[in-house]
Amino acid sequence: MILSLIAAIPLIALSIWLYLKFCPADTTLKSRIGFEASVLLTEILGCVWVSYHSYSTVGQGNDSAWWPVIAFLYCLALIPIILIFAAITRKLIYRKMKT
Repeated sequence: MILSLIAAIPLIALSIWLYLKFCPADTTLKSRIGFEASVLLTEILGCVWVSYHSYSTVGQGNDSAWWPVIAFLYCLALIPIILIFAAITRKLIYRKMKT
């Protein structure tokens, strides 16, 4: 778990930095606040769902003490994935709005 944390934290930091760096140049945060809030809500709901799923699958068996660890690892993987899809979606939405 420590090795995956060591690998995941820089990956999450890099994905957040890239997400913020490559925002559309001709927009402001005020014009994108709804989209950015929905991305944050998707991140939170995704981690909550992954935690619930881990608890309902792993938490009911012999390895019930490991469900928080599994949920944490899933969340570490889910955050960059959602940010990648959100960045692609944001690029497509705001490119279409520009023209």
